[in-house]
Amino acid sequence: MHVDGDALDLIISDFAGQESYHSHTCFLTRRSIFALVWKISAVEQDFHGTGISANEEERLYKWIAEVYAKFPTARIVLVATHLDELRVQAQHSVEAILTKVEKKLRSFMDRITPEAQTRQAPNRIVGNFAVSCKSRLIVAAGDRQRHLSGQTISTLLQYLTEIARDDCMADKEYPSAIISGRHAKLLDNILRLKECFPQKLIMPIGELVLMGVEVGIESDAELLQVARLLHSWDVLYVFHPYRLEENAVVMLRPQWLSRMAAALFSYAHILRTPLHLRSFIGGLEYIVSHAEQADMYLARRGYIRWPLARVLFAKPLADFVRHVPEDSDTLMCLELLQSMELLYAVQVQCDEYSVLEEETPTDPTHGRVVTSDTVTRYFVPSLAPFNVPAVLRRLAPLLFHGGVPVRITFNLLPDELWWRMQCRLHTHIHLISVHQPVSAMVTDELQEEEELLTDGYRIKEADDEHNRWRDAMWLQGDGCRVFLCREGRDAISIYAAEVAPGRSDDMLRDIVFALTDLLREYEGVKHKVRVGCPAPSCSGWLDERAVETTASVTCPTCGRHFDAETIATSGGGRQFSTDLLTETGELLSYSLPYASCVHLCSFLGIPYMGPVPATTAAPAEANAEAQDSAPHTEYLHALDKVVQAALFQYWMTRVEEMEKRKRMQEVEASPVLY
Repeated sequence: MHVDGDALDLIISDFAGQESYHSHTCFLTRRSIFALVWKISAVEQDFHGTGISANEEERLYKWIAEVYAKFPTARIVLVATHLDELRVQAQHSVEAILTKVEKKLRSFMDRITPEAQTRQAPNRIVGNFAVSCKSRLIVAAGDRQRHLSGQTISTLLQYLTEIARDDCMADKEYPSAIISGRHAKLLDNILRLKECFPQKLIMPIGELVLMGVEVGIESDAELLQVARLLHSWDVLYVFHPYRLEENAVVMLRPQWLSRMAAALFSYAHILRTPLHLRSFIGGLEYIVSHAEQADMYLARRGYIRWPLARVLFAKPLADFVRHVPEDSDTLMCLELLQSMELLYAVQVQCDEYSVLEEETPTDPTHGRVVTSDTVTRYFVPSLAPFNVPAVLRRLAPLLFHGGVPVRITFNLLPDELWWRMQCRLHTHIHLISVHQPVSAMVTDELQEEEELLTDGYRIKEADDEHNRWRDAMWLQGDGCRVFLCREGRDAISIYAAEVAPGRSDDMLRDIVFALTDLLREYEGVKHKVRVGCPAPSCSGWLDERAVETTASVTCPTCGRHFDAETIATSGGGRQFSTDLLTETGELLSYSLPYASCVHLCSFLGIPYMGPVPATTAAPAEANAEAQDSAPHTEYLHALDKVVQAALFQYWMTRVEEMEKRKRMQEVEASPVLY
């Protein structure tokens, strides 16, 4: 494309927009213009006058959040499609719809922009158009673009080129689009290397540094600058574009990497598509029936098996290596996806030799040799099908009553950031499977002692259930448990339980380090750490910086003053409603013996309001006797048992709903009348 005599090369990438293809956000770059495409709605135009459905509006918010999180000053162009489906296609009618949608999006962007940057925020939405693929004509909204209405789609592409040229001229790292000679020389050397070695996929970072030294690059900062430029031009793929020292290698084939990642998530898209619509999905690089046979229904649980990886990556690998891919090639693909923090490896116990043999990679020298009773599978956080049970969200303040609750608030919390954080903390996840709890309402003392040693009854139908939740994490440390729970788009709640003061400090430090390290790559994300107000009747939050730097802190909700030292050790001071206490007692009684329930509530400083065994005559006397004589479940193990019980109830609820749907779909046979 040409603008005022300047030639520009545009790389156009179609992200499809489906949630399954979230890996595309890993390939967003700073030197980009983002065209957010949405479908204009004739139904919404007729009934609400907005022209956009609630689903389309939510998708636009999601993509704006993903773009803004990384590049808060990026230019955005709105493009509405299916213009020909509108009953009224006049300029003023279509422009009214486009203006309403733009106002909604601007309002959303103002909400996610920090207050300190609101006045200095540039005009990020630089175009608002509607297009018709039948007539190839466009309608533009706004005084600056209205003159483009009635022209063809090629005019819209030319407009995007002009915006790209303006961005190049205003670039801070390369002002006026001027690239120094040594940077251009490095580009030529890398292009020549890729041409001479077409099957070279990965370059060690040391080789890139050496090439930079040869052309005269003087520092790591300068090398990182030119690496980001080449990353934007799809010449290289830099896994950590803001920290050169953390890149062991760089990719020489970014488009192949994108193709390989899309092969994985296209299968997830197929699984989420109804059977009668799957035939409309084209461009697949594998046979769906072969993938489903290799999958064994584990991708629906978030796991990727080794046989499935062989099927999904076979064609991209064969096209690149020019021979039948080996298991080492497939392993390289999985390691690259781990480097992108799209998945992580987990070890799974297996007692079936056929499965062990099938999921054991072939060694180049010894062949396929089964040496362990575990198999390596790969968990994809974004494909996790389960959310944390709602009862755990509600009861977390009570179950962790002994610690100070922490809440991290964000102006926005993109999905990619949350999933990458899960990948970094996955080694701390304490995996809990679904077992039916042993009945706790028993009187036999021997049975009560045995319950402390068992995990309940195994349910074969629920073997694939797990607590690798989509929106929360159950973490285990040395003498502690940490419940990390995502609260919508703008907050993460952290609850810690420890057997002794200070035992959770290392775990919390790892969480903070993982978060702050990730935030370096998300310029648009700002966060604040808050701690719970120690007042019993207050649900407010205090700024952590004020607690650390001042001697006295005032709660903005209740207005009371507290000493900083008091706040740090004030766990267990809150009051809870009778309904929450009753629900807590019922869940505890479902998972623990009565004596342990009473002991745990006493330890947490809350009254036990759950069921009492029928053989107990006086609750007060029974409580005292239970605390003195009966064996008690250790606190952290009791929390694990509670989570297990919540998972079982959650699974039972879903099973009952599925059975109900099946009964509703059954058609009763009509009687035959003669």
